[in-house]
This record gives sequence, structure tokens and C-alpha cells, in this order.
Amino acid sequence: MALLAVVVWPQPGTAGHADAQAAIAAGDLPAAHGACVEAAEDGDPDCENILGWLALQDETFGGPEAARRWFARAAARGHARATANLAFVWARGLGGPADVERAASLYRTAQTAALVQVQPEPPARSEAPREVSDDRLTVARYRGAYAELLRLRVLQELRSGAGDVYVSAAELQQAEAALGALASEVEDRGTDTAAIRASVEKEQALMLRLLGRHADAFDPAVRADAEKVLRRILAVRDP
Repeated sequence: MALLAVVVWPQPGTAGHADAQAAIAAGDLPAAHGACVEAAEDGDPDCENILGWLALQDETFGGPEAARRWFARAAARGHARATANLAFVWARGLGGPADVERAASLYRTAQTAALVQVQPEPPARSEAPREVSDDRLTVARYRGAYAELLRLRVLQELRSGAGDVYVSAAELQQAEAALGALASEVEDRGTDTAAIRASVEKEQALMLRLLGRHADAFDPAVRADAEKVLRRILAVRDP
């Protein structure tokens, strides 16, 4: 049975959630369902998200309609991954009608929620501040810049040849040159940039498809956003 692309972010949760994660890792989906169903019914968003994911894998667990309901319940509690998964089912019309605009809005909400949820707690006063290695920072900058470059490429393709463009060929070349310089720095540190790009492309696939809604009519707000993206890429090697 081929699993759908929606995934479950590993994160701390209830005992049922932890047991379900372990069962999924072992390939035992019925056990994962049994571990989470009670907690999900009691309102645990981690388990609600897992039940939504399971419902997409097998009709035995409810199918796409149940998946949409579980994801919506968890998303209403601010669960970032469930919100992204809800965007996925709305974009593809799984378990109900398709609505790309709603999917795009949900995906943006999920990105914001994820940033909030992953903020670390401040260290205790007695702890020395942790330093992030230069290697890790360089890779992180490369990942972010490549994700931004993918957006610029899509926007450039959408309006290629049109009078009003989101990204000109010259601007795209600037961004690609900046990313190429950063790629050389990453590779000099012994990191495989191809693996990084493959990972980013997989993560960005849904959002890039949603950008296609701007193909028919020029939107000045999208152009303004593209300019900000370009500036971020050009500045990515600054300390």
C-alpha cells in the first residue's frame, strides 16, 4: 500500500501519541490507530493529526472524509502540521471539495504557527549560551535561500513573456548567482547541496503548486513580495 505524501511531524505529546509514533515507525498502522483514538476523541491535537494521516492511508481508518475532519479539529487548536495537512486535502479535493485559495491561506497559517511552535525556551540563567556552528548556519542559510529561489523561479515562469512580470530574467540570474556562491561555500565544508535541494523541493511542492493561481492576472502585491524575496537571497551571505 503506497502512503500519501502527508507526514506526521515528530513532536512531544501524550503517551498515546508517542506509542502511535512508534507503531507508525514499525509499520503497524492498526496499533497506531488504537494508541491514539481515545486521546484524539478527548481533544489531543497530536493524536487528531495522526488519525487524520491514518485515515488517508487506509479506508479502514475512515478515508479522506475522516482525514479532513480530524485535521480540521487539530488545526482549530493551532496544530501547525495538522493545518498544513488540512491545506493538502483542500488543495487536492480529498474528502470534500477542492479550494486552492483556502488551501493557500491554511498553508500560510501553518507556516506562521510552525515558527511560533518551534521557538526554544530561553536558557536558565546558570546555563552558558549555546553556539551554533558556522557549518550549520551556512547550511541553514543555503536551505532558506534555495526555498526562496524556487518561489522566484515559479513566479518568473508564470509571467514569462508578459508585459507585467513578477520576476525578470535578470533578477532571477542575480538570485541564482548569489545562491551559486553560497553553494560553493557549503560544498567546501563537505556538505552535499544536492541532498539539501531534494529535501527543500519535497517540502515546498505544495506551496509552489499553489503559486500557480497567479498565472492569469498580475497582482502588484505578489510583485512586491517577490522583490523582498530577491533582496533576502542577495543578502544571504552577509554575516
